[in-house]
Amino acid sequence: MAAENRVEEGGPSNPIDRKEQKPTAFAETPFERNVREIGLKERPSQSTLSAVRASETSEGEAQKEDLPRIRTYANDMSEEIRRRGETITSIVGAEAKRAREEGDSAIVDPAFAKKQKRRALIIIAAIAFFVVIGASVLVFAIISHKTVPAQSAPVSLIPINERQGIEYTGDEPLSAVLGSARNAATITLGDVEEMDITKNGAGMSASDILAALGAPDALARNATAVMVGIHAFDHNQPFILVRVDAYDVAFKSMLSWESQIDGGLGDFFRPSGLAAPTINETPPQLAFSDGIVDNVDVRQSDAEWPIVYAFLRPDLLAITTNEATLRELITRLSLEKSD
Repeated sequence: MAAENRVEEGGPSNPIDRKEQKPTAFAETPFERNVREIGLKERPSQSTLSAVRASETSEGEAQKEDLPRIRTYANDMSEEIRRRGETITSIVGAEAKRAREEGDSAIVDPAFAKKQKRRALIIIAAIAFFVVIGASVLVFAIISHKTVPAQSAPVSLIPINERQGIEYTGDEPLSAVLGSARNAATITLGDVEEMDITKNGAGMSASDILAALGAPDALARNATAVMVGIHAFDHNQPFILVRVDAYDVAFKSMLSWESQIDGGLGDFFRPSGLAAPTINETPPQLAFSDGIVDNVDVRQSDAEWPIVYAFLRPDLLAITTNEATLRELITRLSLEKSD
């Protein structure tokens, strides 16, 4: 028996016995080894071995479950994120905000904070600089801007071709100043030139011009606009257009002025080629009569010193020296209406 045990214990003692031994389907387990050591000759069945191995596996897992788990910061962080439903970014942002509010020097870098403060100061200084510059420009524009009263362009009572400025100083009669300008004017035949009369750099009113020409006060006060000019026809022919408020007042004033109109209009209406009178000489007293020019009623004087006046319409009086100029005024007035 002992010999057999030794044979079993040591295995086949010769090569033949080793060759006859069949390899098992499983590697030898501790159980198999125990069976072999206690001298069992029969090998356990396949199902028995599987059950034993399953038992060993379950015991090993149970032993593993009994071991305590090792806690790490990563696990705690993951668990906290999962529990609160937040992200790494939101947690880091909240921590940085807390550090800023509490003045945590460990999170906020002093050098970075100083740099941010310096940048903020630069931005504030730049904004203040531009505000000051803008305010200065605005103040300068307001101070330097001088409100210049708008001077409306002179509106002529009829269309004209030329315009001439006449400065009246008052040292001599206005008719003499206008007479000199009339004789010196060089305009094309058929053209009309208006004379803008000013005194001390300002335009004279209609009533002042008529008063300076010796017109009756009623006519001067009734006038709202005056146009003084010359028409190039057989020398330069003078004319005056007066816009009035009341036709009847203006007509009566003209009738009363007929006896002295040649003295008031003087050199301006003096016939071309007629010598100027001396100081002691007075213009002849004119006699007027009714007439018609282009279906317009007119009043006209003697041929020696011709003066013709008519109301081209109830509010517009025309005074000139000849019928050709009066027709030109009527034509240009109709052109002004058509525009």
